[in-house]
Amino acid sequence: MSKLELKIAGCIALINAALFIPVGLGVLYYSAGTVTSMTKTVLSILTVLSTGVLVYLVLTLKRYVQKAFNFHEIDQAAGAIIVAAILYAANDIVATLVGQSTMLNNINIGLLVYLGLANIYFAFKFNKLEDNLFGLRKSYCVLTAATGALLASVFLSPLYVIPGLVSDIMLGTMFLLASKEARVA
Repeated sequence: MSKLELKIAGCIALINAALFIPVGLGVLYYSAGTVTSMTKTVLSILTVLSTGVLVYLVLTLKRYVQKAFNFHEIDQAAGAIIVAAILYAANDIVATLVGQSTMLNNINIGLLVYLGLANIYFAFKFNKLEDNLFGLRKSYCVLTAATGALLASVFLSPLYVIPGLVSDIMLGTMFLLASKEARVA
């Protein structure tokens, strides 16, 4: 990976952390019952953007540790997160656009649990990396597992924003520090 690719990924991770705020406000606005076609459109766009960023960051992290450390432990876990995120986003958009239903809500709950468990699985696998990634790997893994646990608990899922925000900042920092390192693959 080039230093530029890592810098871009670092900046995107930090921007994604900043996007947690408008997404959170949008969800609160939506759940307060003030629903307009504009609200639905904005929430759908934010869902697509945040899912795209998540997929990009997971794939970039996976590629970085493969090239820099020949580490393949997270390959399946990264795939699980990507599949869960895309399915959750698609179902969420359908529910937003056509209206909530018991079936769509149940599917969303199942996908939320799956996404949470995929995050926990990813954290445990990623923690096996021997390099400490500038002293951030262990903390990043703990926060990723906490995010997953909150998502999987369903009732506490809105709280995932807190560890998710901090882990995005840490991920961005890891990418930016890696871009300055000489052994970039």
